[in-house]
Amino acid sequence: MIGSYSVDVTQNGTTNLVWSIRANVMDWATAPGTPIPNGQMTSARFRIRYYTGKDITSFNVNLPGSSVSIRSSSHFSGTVVIYVPPDTTAEQIAALAPTYTLDAGATCNQPNGAIPDPPLSTSTPVSYVVTPQDTKDLPAKLYSVIVTRDAPPTN
Repeated sequence: MIGSYSVDVTQNGTTNLVWSIRANVMDWATAPGTPIPNGQMTSARFRIRYYTGKDITSFNVNLPGSSVSIRSSSHFSGTVVIYVPPDTTAEQIAALAPTYTLDAGATCNQPNGAIPDPPLSTSTPVSYVVTPQDTKDLPAKLYSVIVTRDAPPTN
């Protein structure tokens, strides 16, 4: 807390002392143009809440020889790349029924462990929208899920 306090009068007529609070966000790691997580302070409750958003924490397709890479490009978007063996057919790709794990308090528009709508392909990304159950959290996060007949990149 910094500076002098002020008096806050609540709706029921009680008074509270309020101090200014400042967070150092100069070193917040974000991509250029990406907003830092929103903060909220309510004097009636005297709490600060930082919105962290909800994410896909794991993604798996259970196809022998396949692997998955999750890339989160911002608080609002990301990409899931599914790498399948080069000889995987379009029918096999369309039959993929990915399983995923979400952060607590999140839901997804695509089924878990079932074929998504539309089915996966190598030509059109499928949208997986992760929505927080608490409307006070960040807006939904959109993942574009794409399939490629390629080997995953090596680190």
